Amino acid sequence: MSTTQEQWKFAAGKSLWFEARIAITQGAVNKANWIVGLTDAAGADMLLDDGGGPAASYDGAVFFGTEGALTFGFETSNAGTQSTTASAGTIVSGTMIRLGFWFNSESSSDTTGTITPYVDGVAGTAHTITLAGLEEMEFTIGVKSDGSAEEAFSIDYLKIVQIR
Repeated sequence: MSTTQEQWKFAAGKSLWFEARIAITQGAVNKANWIVGLTDAAGADMLLDDGGGPAASYDGAVFFGTEGALTFGFETSNAGTQSTTASAGTIVSGTMIRLGFWFNSESSSDTTGTITPYVDGVAGTAHTITLAGLEEMEFTIGVKSDGSAEEAFSIDYLKIVQIR
């Protein structure tokens, strides 16, 4: 599921805050593949099949979980160049968790920005992203099953705020 239009862009001097409170309910233990974040490539193929994680080429920043573990990752991407934190946190099935990221660019002359992930208000390792070539993004959220059971994705709220 995604918004109907691309409304956000990581751009020089245009800092952005993203936050969502979500829960993943595992139909079968450690089998859910899920994603939430901003991307220019929203759709079924944004989350690869068989625990493959996010697409190989997109612009954006996403949290994602893959089958086989309850830990989840955080990834930033400019086309085919990704920076990935493989273990950004742990999901407890059916329990709400607050995921967010801060894209920081304070000057209109910046050529890079930093994106810091937050899990329940605790900052993770910041990623640096090159701004050249980035496209507009839309909000996306999704879940896939390995076929053994239904997986469920719940969202309590979403907040995206950007300096204009």
